Amino acid sequence: MASLTHVSMWSEAEHEWRKITASEAAKLYPEGTVSAHSGLFVCELCGQYVILTDGRKNVRYFKHNAYDTFKDCPERTTGLSTSVGYIAGEHELPIRLSNITSSDFELELGLLYIPASILQMQKQQQVIIQPLGVSEKPYIYSFERLNSESITYVSVGALPAYKYEITSSDELRRFWPRFVNGVDGFGSIFDQKTAKKMVDGAEVQVGKVYYLLCSKHLNQNYPSIEVRRLCEKKMPYGTWYIYEVQATDFKKDAARFFWNFRCRLTETPVFLQPVWPIYVETPYAIRYRANQLFMHIR
Repeated sequence: MASLTHVSMWSEAEHEWRKITASEAAKLYPEGTVSAHSGLFVCELCGQYVILTDGRKNVRYFKHNAYDTFKDCPERTTGLSTSVGYIAGEHELPIRLSNITSSDFELELGLLYIPASILQMQKQQQVIIQPLGVSEKPYIYSFERLNSESITYVSVGALPAYKYEITSSDELRRFWPRFVNGVDGFGSIFDQKTAKKMVDGAEVQVGKVYYLLCSKHLNQNYPSIEVRRLCEKKMPYGTWYIYEVQATDFKKDAARFFWNFRCRLTETPVFLQPVWPIYVETPYAIRYRANQLFMHIR
């Protein structure tokens, strides 16, 4: 039986989640099944605790718990041997919070800059954005609304949607994907300074304040997390909350808190620096003229 390949275990010595294989875990826990309820091993892709089998019939391996409420983990739905490649039309676009008050907020989606020469060639001189899973009409924006040399943020309503569908011509797919992931039903983390939603796997830091947008009242069960409620928005189908959350110490409970929302708590964030060729960097885009781009990764 193939083992899950994206599993981590908390390291007390290094104060972070460290990748671990089933064979390494078996040396630490040589006897019996290690249940998901132990909280020892966590799937890096979906954030749920996983099982280490006992090895009586097969070599010991990691597997998901059959009773997990969330069953959309990529290794669960596409299989363990599926390769992942880059598809130009499947990147993310930024989503941010705006007009936050004690009882209301709105959401905006950022459309990447497209050269005017490309836009002028399109028969349909508009872009349509449809929030999915909520009772919102589509938002239609003329190309005249777009900024000429920078990203354009447009309103996508006041109801958090799990996904947004963008209708435009095929020629624009490398700039604007067909679908953009929205707000997770369990909750999504936003950077406080920019109010932008953090993508899955984003890194967060101790002492830095973030927004948490979620549809459930947040209980303070994490000693190393400070929580302050900013907004409580009542809607016909429920209530949404915005909290300010901050890790006060680099401990397991704080790391687990952010892992629940698919973010990684770290003391040393990954840093990417383009090296060659000469380039021009703008938000969400690096422009250069060459077949390859060399980058330094810290």
